[in-house]
Amino acid sequence: MIQHRRQTTPPGTKCPTLCDKCAVFRAKILSGPRQEVIKQDREQISFYDPNDVYMVKIDKIFKGEANVTELPGIKFLGLRRESIAMDFHTPGQWWEMCLPSLKALKHGREYLLSGSIQKSTLRSSFCDMRYSWSSVTYEERRALNREHKNASVTLR
Repeated sequence: MIQHRRQTTPPGTKCPTLCDKCAVFRAKILSGPRQEVIKQDREQISFYDPNDVYMVKIDKIFKGEANVTELPGIKFLGLRRESIAMDFHTPGQWWEMCLPSLKALKHGREYLLSGSIQKSTLRSSFCDMRYSWSSVTYEERRALNREHKNASVTLR
């Protein structure tokens, strides 16, 4: 299981731990964000609405590969299908005013991200990883590449 630095969360919310439907991956931001309102079961508006939706190119999945590759709407890239292009839903940028640690993802940059599969989409919350790939140390990268059952990495 990967342990990670906690982001600042709004009062009354709880940070989830990595779960069976979670994914940890390295991705490059291809486009976005575009805003999208997600309808809930009872036509309620999500706490995070409007969501920011980014098109990402996933180059490496460290955890949850089976969950991600079975999602609808993904596009495999490359002759050997070595990368995946797909939408990644995040809390809207308007949260930056309340939570300065929740920075918008920048076009063209690579990140270490985590999220969970909810309603057939890959989405992040306030507590999920959102680190510039260049800030991930060599030791952290080695730990990410190990088998997750046996490896634990703490990102500062």
